[in-house]
Amino acid sequence: MADSSVGGYDRSRFVVFRPNGTHTGAHVFQGELRGVEVNLPVASRSQEIASDRIFVNVPLSFKDDRRVFIGQDAVRVDVLTERMRQMMVNRTDRQVFLRGDGGIELQELLDIMDRLKAAGVEKVGIVSKLPGEQ
Repeated sequence: MADSSVGGYDRSRFVVFRPNGTHTGAHVFQGELRGVEVNLPVASRSQEIASDRIFVNVPLSFKDDRRVFIGQDAVRVDVLTERMRQMMVNRTDRQVFLRGDGGIELQELLDIMDRLKAAGVEKVGIVSKLPGEQ
């Protein structure tokens, strides 16, 4: 019977990581080394930390004053796109995390997401709590 191990590992489930363009490619091999390619992100700036993340909060008061918060800064929704465009200029990570209070309607969040996308935001994550909230 032939040995099905590779380097001491069972060949029936084997993972190999190798560079693949701008991402690290992971190949998951099963059986006769047939694989599925999985793209994993590669850090382009090791100095980028959690405090560099951008959080947009839509408080319940949005219904009255049409203001959202980028971090701690209140911003009128009519200037949100331009403010975010300025923030995205030199960023490699064009991701924003969006949080809406419980009384905010889904359509209002979708409208804000459209404004963020128009500003050059590539990914919008929805969060239920901001950092530091319990």
